[in-house]
Amino acid sequence: MRILSLRLAFAGLLAAAGTACAAPAANCTPTLEAPWIRAALPGSTMLAGYVVVRNDCAAPVTIVGADSPEFASVTMHETVDEGGISRMREAGRIVVAPHSTQRFAPGGSHLMLMGPAKALPEGARASVRLLLADGRKVSAGFEVRRDAPAAR
Repeated sequence: MRILSLRLAFAGLLAAAGTACAAPAANCTPTLEAPWIRAALPGSTMLAGYVVVRNDCAAPVTIVGADSPEFASVTMHETVDEGGISRMREAGRIVVAPHSTQRFAPGGSHLMLMGPAKALPEGARASVRLLLADGRKVSAGFEVRRDAPAAR
């Protein structure tokens, strides 16, 4: 009986510790820096979006997708080198380690923004949200530009 009581008490402590450890991670949100969309020719149906995801949290953050009211669909892609040939692949989940950054940049990971709802000339802005594995959404206004914004 005493062993059962000790096991139940220990299980309760573990559950409480797990809840206490999970709470700060839920309150810590990654930030999106330098969001931009590469300007394309008028009538383009596919654009590329870039951003730096900064995770200053103590726990990793997993990005599972993206969406935008200004596009029919948004997917995450990465450019990989296969035998000297660059190819694009869907990225799937992207994990951003604690206290690190994930760069969505030309030639690497990027957002494919498909089917714009309206013309997006240089200087226009579009709202894009990154979807996190825990159900949260982090959004930013992405400016349409010819070149990447200057690094901070």
